[in-house]
Amino acid sequence: MAEESLSKTALEVQESFINSLKIDKRKTAQPVVVALVGLVGSGKSSVAQKLAPLIGATIIQGDQIRVELRKRGESYGFQVRAITEAGGRFVVKNGGNVIIDSDHIDFNKRENIQEKVEQVGARLVFIRIHSDIDLAIGRIINNNKKLGEFFEGASSKESSNYKPAVIKIKEIWRRTPYHYEWNAEKGGAWILKKLPIEFVADVDTSTPEWEKAVEDLGRTLLDF
Repeated sequence: MAEESLSKTALEVQESFINSLKIDKRKTAQPVVVALVGLVGSGKSSVAQKLAPLIGATIIQGDQIRVELRKRGESYGFQVRAITEAGGRFVVKNGGNVIIDSDHIDFNKRENIQEKVEQVGARLVFIRIHSDIDLAIGRIINNNKKLGEFFEGASSKESSNYKPAVIKIKEIWRRTPYHYEWNAEKGGAWILKKLPIEFVADVDTSTPEWEKAVEDLGRTLLDF
């Protein structure tokens, strides 16, 4: 099968995205790529922002690329992945570490990033981020800038005011079974699944200790 290539518009997005990246000198002995695993609203972005200065890393957000492609009427899929990978290669080759702020629960996605990271001579580590699901949904609603319109427009496909929150909540609904399993005991609750992934750290952002956990993680990665 022929390898897919970016459209002209996507190439423009890629160039603009790479030019916007701020690269901090890595603080680890060898280049590190940190791939996050966690639902929407679990706190991935907060953990990434806390960890990045500790190890000298640039955060690459899949959502940022996706939004820009959507603005230009472009498809997502492999184009988001390809631009993310191009940005990661650029950062590593220019002396930085990378944190990919995206959910790597999918096996094929992890296999692909593993291959790409090996090609640039970096070390790939996975970090699990999670929180109470009710808290995650609450964060999404609270972050919606137009909460009134969110509820008023929820039945209108043409309203753009509610879409950011609705899309993210639908993503939680759709992807929860990949991360959690239902435990019917004591009224029922979602509990974290055991995943076939070797995690360097597990960060529960529901707890006040999560920032200390990230600081400990930073110290661990500095030994790499």
